[in-house]
Amino acid sequence: WGIYSPSTGIVDVHGFVTSLLADVEESNVDFTLALNCAVEGGAVIGNDSDNHHHGNGGKGRVRLRVDGVEIDCENVIVCAGLASDKIAQSILMGTTLREMKERQEQLLQQQQQNDANDNIKNNNHPK
Repeated sequence: WGIYSPSTGIVDVHGFVTSLLADVEESNVDFTLALNCAVEGGAVIGNDSDNHHHGNGGKGRVRLRVDGVEIDCENVIVCAGLASDKIAQSILMGTTLREMKERQEQLLQQQQQNDANDNIKNNNHPK
């Protein structure tokens, strides 16, 4: 699923989610609507052969960590504004947002150290 907004990138999220909720309620499927929750992270779980019986076409399920509780999902809609990409990335990486941020900071520090070492080497060996 996706929302296409060719001019501004702004969509009526409330209208979209309200419409989606109505569709889900009409379909009589089991669902959980979790609002105002702190998503701490998550992971894609299982593999294709493990998930065919879930009716989701063999796709992996998602286990979310939300307010200290784990919730297993077939589908997840992330509506987190500017943080949506970070939440999605943490789920795909199987980490918490905190762990992902710490790892990014470590990589940045390593890169800065490598750049500093390169500068020292270049200054010690003039061309």
